[in-house]
Amino acid sequence: MENIDLDMTQGIKRIIELLSKYNVKIAEDDPLLFLYIDLVTNDIKDICNISVLPQKLESVIVMRVVGSILEQKKYAAINSSEEMGPVKSQSIGDTSITFGETDFKLKDEVDRLKNYGMNTILSCRRLKW
Repeated sequence: MENIDLDMTQGIKRIIELLSKYNVKIAEDDPLLFLYIDLVTNDIKDICNISVLPQKLESVIVMRVVGSILEQKKYAAINSSEEMGPVKSQSIGDTSITFGETDFKLKDEVDRLKNYGMNTILSCRRLKW
């Protein structure tokens, strides 16, 4: 069984490419990128009870890192003073208008990406004795 290369060069390129589809730009040498790769990789190693990840888990790592970075960027934008986000409701006098929630689509997509590949992860799981 082939193992993931330690520096994940192909995985990093795929992460950057996928993030660009969500209009998120990140550099190849960004410490945030490496932080999330380490976090996701260690989480998967803990779930699987293994020290070296097989190649088939690289796409799972890529998708989960994309989800984690999207979530971080989303919360950074919400907390930013420059970007207040869309108006959710407007009240004038006794009339109130509530607009649809577009944030739910992004939240659902982020959740889907962050939980991607659980069946693949479980297929690589080893029992602890």
